[in-house]
Amino acid sequence: MGVREVSGFATLAGFTINHRFAVPGMPAPYVVAQVAIEEDPRVRLTTNIIDCDPDTLQLGMRMEVVFQQDADVWLPLFRPAREQGEFSPLPQDEIEPDQFRFHVRPPATQDKFEDKVALTGIGMSEIGRRLMRSPIDLTIELANERSPMQV
Repeated sequence: MGVREVSGFATLAGFTINHRFAVPGMPAPYVVAQVAIEEDPRVRLTTNIIDCDPDTLQLGMRMEVVFQQDADVWLPLFRPAREQGEFSPLPQDEIEPDQFRFHVRPPATQDKFEDKVALTGIGMSEIGRRLMRSPIDLTIELANERSPMQV
């Protein structure tokens, strides 16, 4: 594990096309995908595929990163690379599945946060699919409410 430069190319490892529900900034249809970084296919990113007809996507396609700024954050999105070459299946992992646990750092403690904490309460926010507000915006509104119903 560490920081290293990568080429910005990846292989399309999996994807789904959402035809039904649009969210602010993402009109339907949009693609949610998983790409495997070319330098180490074990490193995978969940991202959006942009700048292409979703119906032309195929597993194994070569993808290239495109950064999109959203406020003060840069999001890595991917699009099909100009040069595709021959599609090839993702390389096999170097680590056999039954050996994977030996390569993952064990937790510092067996205690789990969720075993010691309970979040409770009631709050209200607007509701509806056509508000054109993101789920995180509604969640923040809910969290900032100071209604007497909250516990």
